[in-house]
Amino acid sequence: MTTGPLASFAVFAALSLAIGLAATQHPGRPTAAPIQRVPQRAVALNAVAPSSTTVTTTATATPPAAPSGDPTVTVTSPADGSVVAAATPVALSASLSSDLVTAMKAATGGTCYLVIGDDARSTATGTLDTTAGTCSATWTFRSSGAVTVAAWVQTPAMITYASPAITVTVNGGANPRCTGLSSAPSGCAYRWAELAYVGSARSARVCAIDGGCQWQSAYTAWSQVPGSDYWLNQAPTGQTLSDGDSADAYLCVGSSAADWTTYTSSHDFTALFAMPETNATPIPAGTC
Repeated sequence: MTTGPLASFAVFAALSLAIGLAATQHPGRPTAAPIQRVPQRAVALNAVAPSSTTVTTTATATPPAAPSGDPTVTVTSPADGSVVAAATPVALSASLSSDLVTAMKAATGGTCYLVIGDDARSTATGTLDTTAGTCSATWTFRSSGAVTVAAWVQTPAMITYASPAITVTVNGGANPRCTGLSSAPSGCAYRWAELAYVGSARSARVCAIDGGCQWQSAYTAWSQVPGSDYWLNQAPTGQTLSDGDSADAYLCVGSSAADWTTYTSSHDFTALFAMPETNATPIPAGTC
């Protein structure tokens, strides 16, 4: 189970979501406990940075060169310190320096992201315009409070450049997330869940509701996010675990009592995860 934005994405940064309800079967797992297979959100739960890969080939193609000069990327919209409304789409934009634009034009494969510093460590995949030298996206903030926005650009040579973060104040959010912190709503409830990733697809089951959890003892040998109820078992880049997954995670998920009641009937993890109060990022140890 994994999650996964780029270089600093590796620091549990900044881990996107249409549902497929087919039950998932893995070697060693019972078929009695259905797991939903859904496309992964651009929300990256503990996003994992892409890494360079050396490929031996008989072709004579030259790999993309690293950018020259001093490439930079800067968030231009919204303005630092501005106020935005919750539940309303907000245009996000960043500008790329001319040398960075040159590097992005040199070959295919470059990408850009706008990283939202909310407690879900969300990531909006950007649209890259090398003519205008911009990366743009749209984001709807769900909860009130101060939230950072940063831009990440990865060149075809797999070199990542990050902008300084700007901060916006979000007003009007009615459903703060269940973070496990003292500031979280008192009506939040927290439950253990197992998540598995195979490529861009994610499977999930909530142990106390769906049953059939397989890793409630094995997870202790996995990597723990320090001080959090979150364990990750991840395969090296380009490889898979013995069960065929790219990564597995055992973690604490928080949401409202009403959301959990709905999930008990629907078993729809995508719908649960889409609720603004649901939080599946590392929650403080001992919460679950």
